[in-house]
Amino acid sequence: MGEVERAPLLRGLVSDSAAQLYERILQEGCVAVGSGPSAVDPHDPALDELLRKQIVRPTDKLATHVTPMPRHIALHLATEAAEHQLETHHEEIVRLWSTLRAQVSRWPLDRLNGPRSAGIELLTDSARIKAISQQIYVAARVEVCDFTIPRWKTRDPDLLTVILPRPSALAAGVRYRMVYDHSFLRTERGRADLLYAAHAGEDIRIRKNLPTKLRYRDDTEALVALTPTGTDGALHITSPELLAVVRQLFELIWNDSQTLPLHRTGLVGPSESTPPDNDALPGDLFGSDSSENNAVRRKLASLMVSGATDEGMARALGVSVRTVERMISAMMAELGVPTRFAAGVAIARRGLV
Repeated sequence: MGEVERAPLLRGLVSDSAAQLYERILQEGCVAVGSGPSAVDPHDPALDELLRKQIVRPTDKLATHVTPMPRHIALHLATEAAEHQLETHHEEIVRLWSTLRAQVSRWPLDRLNGPRSAGIELLTDSARIKAISQQIYVAARVEVCDFTIPRWKTRDPDLLTVILPRPSALAAGVRYRMVYDHSFLRTERGRADLLYAAHAGEDIRIRKNLPTKLRYRDDTEALVALTPTGTDGALHITSPELLAVVRQLFELIWNDSQTLPLHRTGLVGPSESTPPDNDALPGDLFGSDSSENNAVRRKLASLMVSGATDEGMARALGVSVRTVERMISAMMAELGVPTRFAAGVAIARRGLV
């Protein structure tokens, strides 16, 4: 049997390129720095990172060669640097959040409840909060920045209310940078949301314990939640000085969040490198069979979207549970999705019922 490839010692503690470079220097013992065929480029960011963290060290004052620290020392140094970076990031997040709260507190209550020209507005009407949130998402011309925390702790939301990037906006170059709370990974509903958002064009990262829900666009406006769900209270911000703080807070957390490979959602395999096109799902899902069968399948699809159980669907259709299971499996195959929940999401979001 061949030897199992060992992961780089410092993976996760330094950048991937720095981890690979350390392994190379460790293996060779001493590596030249310069422009030669086997030399390391002195301007290589990975080399700079290793030198700053003292994981490798120059052999002379001119730094013509570098040698590695022993593995146990390198691991200690990398861990110490990572802990310091985490502490610094946490302190900066707290500072920015405190700055935002302090600046908001300077606005008199009458201005918070006043016109948008004041630069900040307190919203308490859930319908208006939802409308502005959707407006920010669809009106973007450059990018949308977003912190998303689940709002379905007690029940699933209506699948038809979820908005996704429009193909025309993506074609125009609009970027959707979304940080989702780690709790999305704990349920099938959350994993399905991540999968379809990624397939629709969102650039997704994951982070534990997001400070609040937030949506921001084009350095023009932002919506910051004041309650866990954001539906009972939020700040609509258009003030440039406050938008600058919101932007800094987003960028700090974005850079400190984890990029999530699609196969980690559990809804797509690692070998499936090409996600299905949003517009490529079969439009004739109900059009390739007899009208009677089409009516049954449409009713089944509607029941799936509503969250009915297999037993409930069987009673509504007048068939056995086994027949319902076979019909759902066939529908999943036609839609190209791996779970029945994902099928329900696909049906709802594409208006097939």
